[in-house]
Amino acid sequence: MKRVAIDPGHGGSDVGAVSPSNLHEADMTLDVCKRIQSLLESQVDVVMTRSDDSYVSLGERADICNTAKCDVFVSYHFNAATTMLANGWEIFTTKKDNNSDKLATCIGNFHAALFPNQHARQDWSDGDLDKEANFSVIRRANCPAVLMEGEFIHNALGESLIRNPANREKMAIAVANGVLKYLGLKLLDDSVDFNLSVTQRLDRIENHLDLPT
Repeated sequence: MKRVAIDPGHGGSDVGAVSPSNLHEADMTLDVCKRIQSLLESQVDVVMTRSDDSYVSLGERADICNTAKCDVFVSYHFNAATTMLANGWEIFTTKKDNNSDKLATCIGNFHAALFPNQHARQDWSDGDLDKEANFSVIRRANCPAVLMEGEFIHNALGESLIRNPANREKMAIAVANGVLKYLGLKLLDDSVDFNLSVTQRLDRIENHLDLPT
């Protein structure tokens, strides 16, 4: 079984970016990542860098991935900027072409398909959609690694998108399908219900009814 590390950004004393109505990035990334976990765990071994509101350092996150010898590492975040006009999603890899770029393309394509009206902040200068940055958490991972920014949480428009559970479910589906495609595994069924909560989805998995009837 392939092993996938899912990394909910921030946590504990590090709440991350904050929305106009005090929605914390750390809470929203954990929600999305738990959804990713529930979507993937029937086909891969999922390793979570955190499963609750606890602080985990950047080095520890990469160490968790490397110790478990994961095949893929996905760190999920929500963005913030100095201008209130900033919006859209983007996905980062480290510099130079490698398999991380292929993973980013898989995830990015699924996200774009599920959010056709969301601004895509892409960099095609090197022939693919991902941006490149020297982020520690993905640089230290010993496997293909990406950092996803699902939207800007610091303004009302982004907060509205992120606050909707159906959108967070679609964000999770995009990552899950991107990971599955990259690993050459079976994609999720098209009939996955975007409106299922994490609890409802886990209940269905426990009852061997992951898909709506």
